[in-house]
Amino acid sequence: MPFLVDGGPPVDQTTLAAARSELPREYGLRVVSERGRKSIIVRVPRPKPDYNYELAMVAFYATLEDVKDASDVLLVGDDMTVRMAPLRLRDHVREQNKEDKEAAPMLRSRLAREYGWSTYVSPTNSNHKALALRLPVASVAQADEGTLLRARASVGSEIVSLLRDVQLVYLVADNDFGRVGRRVFVEAVCPDLADQVAPKESHTANALHLGYQTPGNSIIPPRDLPRG
Repeated sequence: MPFLVDGGPPVDQTTLAAARSELPREYGLRVVSERGRKSIIVRVPRPKPDYNYELAMVAFYATLEDVKDASDVLLVGDDMTVRMAPLRLRDHVREQNKEDKEAAPMLRSRLAREYGWSTYVSPTNSNHKALALRLPVASVAQADEGTLLRARASVGSEIVSLLRDVQLVYLVADNDFGRVGRRVFVEAVCPDLADQVAPKESHTANALHLGYQTPGNSIIPPRDLPRG
């Protein structure tokens, strides 16, 4: 279960306001140190953060280095912010890293080397779907802009519907792989599609619980945040 932390946030209200206005709405992430504490601030694409399911999505954008020595995770929605202990996010990142390492060899063996592609559904969470792209290079580090654009082109007219349906993208090379959250891939390779594939408005990060409402007593409205 998630661990909610009572009390006001460990950062200044202006820091939260800046995160709300400056970070990408689809899981933009910032690590800050204020008041002697390291905090991970994550923008989430809904008015109220859905703490039951949101952290698994944040794990597509966070790293273990981000979580190391962190004291708090702040999920910043359009209207409200949730403060949480970092333990579950750390576990989600570790679980996702393990899943990535298991998925990559299978995808490499199944996809045609010259820009083969497919979708991949997580065996542990059927709501997590990836777009997998095979790159004909030895290492993902060797993939230049042209390589990524050719990978995009290989998907053809399905690219918009697929990106609407997935949460992450695997880039699979001969000897290694990369995994990025959907928003990072769109920013780098498909910025022209950003408006078309932005997440639909919902109260929840779980597609099976669109009517779920986060309990109000776990949330801090901006007007109640203490000043620095």
